[in-house]
Amino acid sequence: MATVTLTSRSGKVLKENLAFPSAGSVDDLKAAIHKSFPKYYASRQRLTFDGKLLEPGKKLSEYPIKAGDSIVLKDLGPQIGWTTVFLIEYFGPLVIHPLFYYFPSWFYSGVKEAVPHTRIQTVTMVLCFLHFLKREYETVFVHRFSNDTMPITNLPKNSFHYWVLGGLLVAYPVYAPGFNGGYLGGAHSDVFVAVLVTIWAWAEVSNFSTHVTLRNLRPSGSRVRKIPWGYGFNWVSCPNYFFEIVGWLAISLLTGSVAAYVFFIIGAAQMYQWAVKKHIRYKKEFGSKYPRSRKLIQKLLSPPMEVDETKKHAKAGPPQRKPAGLSSTTREYHNIKEICVQLQNLATQFQRESQLRGALDLEDLRGLTENSKQEDEMALISMEAVVSIVNFSARKQILRERLMNRMTDEKELATALQAHRDQFAQFIWKRRVGARKEMRALFQTGPGMISRFGDLITNSTLESLQSFERMNWARLCKDKIAAGVCSDEDVPGYFTRKIFLAAPAVPADVVVHANRLQLHLRGPHSSPDGSTPPPQTPLKNDWGCVYGTAGPWRARLLSRPTIRELVRQTYEQIVDLRRSEDGGDSYSYAHLLSRLIDAVHPSHQLPAAVLANPANGATIIKRRLRHLGYSTTHPNTPVYAQPATVDEVMPFDAEHALGVITQIGDRLRREHRFYFEFSAPDRTSWRVGFSVSKRGNVNSHARYPGDDDHSFGFASTGEIYYQGLAHPYIKLEDDSMYFMGLRTWGVVVDLYEGRIFLVVDGELQSVAFGKNATAFNRQEQRHQRDIIQTSELIPAFALQVTDQGAAYAEAPQIRVNFGNNPFLRQVDALPCEAILKPVNTAVEAPAIIDRAGEDAEGPDKEDEDHLRSSMDKTSFRATLAVDAQRSFSQFPPSIYRRSMACTRIQRAWRRMRGRMMRAKVREEQYIAATLIQLVARKKLKRLRAVKNEAAAKIQRNWRRKKLIWLALLRCIYQQPIPELHRAATVIQRKWRHWHMFRNSPLAAKYNSKIEDLAKAANFIIAWWRPLHHQLSETRRLREKYQAARNIQRVWRGYSLRQLLRPELRHRLRALGESVARHREQLLRIHGAYIIQNGWRSYLHKRVRAEKVRTRHRAAARIQALWKGYWVRSHIHLRFSYGEAIFLTAVCKSLRTAHFILKMYRPCGIVCPRREVSYTRDGQKISHKV
Repeated sequence: MATVTLTSRSGKVLKENLAFPSAGSVDDLKAAIHKSFPKYYASRQRLTFDGKLLEPGKKLSEYPIKAGDSIVLKDLGPQIGWTTVFLIEYFGPLVIHPLFYYFPSWFYSGVKEAVPHTRIQTVTMVLCFLHFLKREYETVFVHRFSNDTMPITNLPKNSFHYWVLGGLLVAYPVYAPGFNGGYLGGAHSDVFVAVLVTIWAWAEVSNFSTHVTLRNLRPSGSRVRKIPWGYGFNWVSCPNYFFEIVGWLAISLLTGSVAAYVFFIIGAAQMYQWAVKKHIRYKKEFGSKYPRSRKLIQKLLSPPMEVDETKKHAKAGPPQRKPAGLSSTTREYHNIKEICVQLQNLATQFQRESQLRGALDLEDLRGLTENSKQEDEMALISMEAVVSIVNFSARKQILRERLMNRMTDEKELATALQAHRDQFAQFIWKRRVGARKEMRALFQTGPGMISRFGDLITNSTLESLQSFERMNWARLCKDKIAAGVCSDEDVPGYFTRKIFLAAPAVPADVVVHANRLQLHLRGPHSSPDGSTPPPQTPLKNDWGCVYGTAGPWRARLLSRPTIRELVRQTYEQIVDLRRSEDGGDSYSYAHLLSRLIDAVHPSHQLPAAVLANPANGATIIKRRLRHLGYSTTHPNTPVYAQPATVDEVMPFDAEHALGVITQIGDRLRREHRFYFEFSAPDRTSWRVGFSVSKRGNVNSHARYPGDDDHSFGFASTGEIYYQGLAHPYIKLEDDSMYFMGLRTWGVVVDLYEGRIFLVVDGELQSVAFGKNATAFNRQEQRHQRDIIQTSELIPAFALQVTDQGAAYAEAPQIRVNFGNNPFLRQVDALPCEAILKPVNTAVEAPAIIDRAGEDAEGPDKEDEDHLRSSMDKTSFRATLAVDAQRSFSQFPPSIYRRSMACTRIQRAWRRMRGRMMRAKVREEQYIAATLIQLVARKKLKRLRAVKNEAAAKIQRNWRRKKLIWLALLRCIYQQPIPELHRAATVIQRKWRHWHMFRNSPLAAKYNSKIEDLAKAANFIIAWWRPLHHQLSETRRLREKYQAARNIQRVWRGYSLRQLLRPELRHRLRALGESVARHREQLLRIHGAYIIQNGWRSYLHKRVRAEKVRTRHRAAARIQALWKGYWVRSHIHLRFSYGEAIFLTAVCKSLRTAHFILKMYRPCGIVCPRREVSYTRDGQKISHKV
């Protein structure tokens, strides 16, 4: 069993430690949830883990679910089966069409009797009825659904399509009396009607065939999906929708009714959307296996015509020459196309050259092999010639000379072998060096060409954007000046890419200074000067607001958010590599870092240089990082531990790579934050924030930021405003001595995270708006983050005159600094004006492989290349096969003995020196430990004495206080102290029990049970009261009815007696009196009858029970005999021969001595002893001893 935590989509924990089978499936997990929450049955649950849907039927082992993980549960609401849904949907038109056809008087005014129907009405009713009848049949016997249920809330929407559109909308005009074709005509001729009916029949049969094909693809009870093949599916992905559309098109043409065409168009559009989704799902699920020639549903309507390419080109004629007067963009695209063609030609040329070089090397190797074979053949021929000499002594002498010279000159042979080995190694080395040079040249030239290609596209695009922006600014300034929105003084600010305050274009009580970085507000009661007309509308709560000309906008960051996302992904990749089994290698880290650094600081050389020089990848990356201003020191190594030259050649590990990525992320974080400052007198009431450019009105000056849901505002009181509501943010202390100076605040916007901060006295406060803002719920945080990340935030500044200190305070004012002047506070963010600066697209192309800078000390490029070549050659030789063991003649015995003796002496000396050093270190450790113990003992002794003295004082004071307290208790309660102690103990114990119970899970469970019982009781009371009232009314009515019936019965008896003759009435009275006199005798006879019936039934039951017992005993005896016979006949199959003989003998002995067993009954072996039995008379007999 495994346990997980079940949470809702809002983050609320529904159940902790939910147990389920660890080796089970998703269905088992849903069953466990249903067991804990009976409300959420399986089809109502939608489970997700880590953003992935847990599909029903799959094993839980296919998902990385561990013990303690959180699984999110979404309640899909009450569900209803698809079969039921389809039956309900098609039942409506199946009933509506016949009702309109056979009962027109119910729906059309003025129709009181049956009217004759036209042929169009009759055919339409038959076709519609058969169509929906077929759909009902397919729902019950053909369709197999991938999803078992759907939300019951969707049933009215689905039913509306068929009941209202397909039923009422189509039936009402078509079955109207005298209908014989709508506004769009209709089928009047017999041929047209026959053709349309034939088309409809073909479409319905084809639709049924495709549904059967789809049914056969999926086995019963499974969710398997396969590629459909067969009739219709060979051309399109969804032929069933195509044939459905054709069928309704035939009905629409038949009726000519606008309602029929409306239903046809809506249904066709809906099925086209379903076909698009299913076609995309097929391609995504089956990939290349899915036929490419299949279309959605249109291929059957308009099959493509195959055109011969040669004919098409022949008809088109020779290619037309482009006109000479092309635009700059078109010329650039032509240049790009030519560059791509040249790149392709160069790649083909490099491939051919490499193939030719490989063929030449193979030919050289074959030549060497042939020369070796020829030398061996010549040696064999010479040996055969020597052997063919007839003179034995001469032949012996020649052979001796040849063999002895070769055997004695072993050094020459070894030299020859070594020369051959060196020649072969030199051949391999030259080939490797050549291949490396080619690869390096390819990596250096290829990225360079691609970089120039990318730079060309980037520069042309940015130039176009900048020219468009300049033209747009010029046009906007012209329009604003013409409309009087801005003055001539504001125009230079737009073109110098600076942010400033826009002067109000309408009469307002807010005034912007001529430098456009300062504003002040005149009070509503002060008389304005002649330069500014008085406002025509009063301010909103005496607030005056002005706006900036521009603000932070994530769209102006271009690709920087994407690059920051790449930093996060690279960080996660390195963490995954570190957690892997092999832990990752330095080459993987170097490759990831080179890609990331080149993306953040484009050079178009770093990844190519690392790939071309894998052994020196760490050195190249560290030089590049130092050139960019990053630190390359390992995070876990002190600065003084390693010099820079040693640290440069050290490879990257996971910690080092993560440290570099952290530095890059910090720099990118600063590039995503923008800051501006504002200063105001300490007693001034201000509200500063941002307003969305798309939602705000720049001419609305009687407001403040934060009065709606598309603006954010900070207040001088330390509160924040959003949607016109104040929320607590920070506590600002009011300094009474600081009322004449200016105080500086700042605002920081993080466009990547979607957050806004306030800076107070140079300290960044907590998040005010956006992600992780504690003053708002998650939905509001998400809404604010979306606004910050998608909209342009225009700075807004509002002022208000306060009554406090108004007599001597200066006019309310705010001074703003968007970055045109140095900031008073140092904040890790860019100035707001930096968002308007043009993006620097110049590619940094320093010497990646060379030293960082021309004035750097050290060897030049040639010496360094020579040194690297030597190091590579040395490593290459080390990777070759180890030399064969040399002969003993090359190591004389004296030298070998001296070498061995030196080795032994060195080993013994090192061992002795190690023992001496260990003994010295151990002695020093013992001395240090002794000194530490002495100091510690003295200190502990002093501490112990101080503690004892303090404890004695505490005990003495406690005894005195305790004695006084006991005396007071005895005087207050007039009771013995033991009784008081006993009462206090009981109270404490009860209190502890109650407190433990209140804080225990049992109490929580009990309280929840009490709440559930209270809810149930209230529910029962609410249900029972009206029911009890109804039952009481019913009982009273029943009593009234019973009394009425009694009165009626008495009255009928009286009336009947009055109708009878006197003599008959006298005889009936005498009979009743006789029955009353002999009532006791009649009751005795009735009782005797009852006793006789009971006795007969009892005897019948006894006889039947005895028969059953007899049959059971006979059956048990038969079974025992059969079991014994079967065991005796099969005992040789179960046991060995010896065991079978032994058991046979035991059985014979038991049969011989069975009377002993029956007599003494040891342990109930023969027959189980019954505690109780019965005699034939039914008497109980007990067998207990």
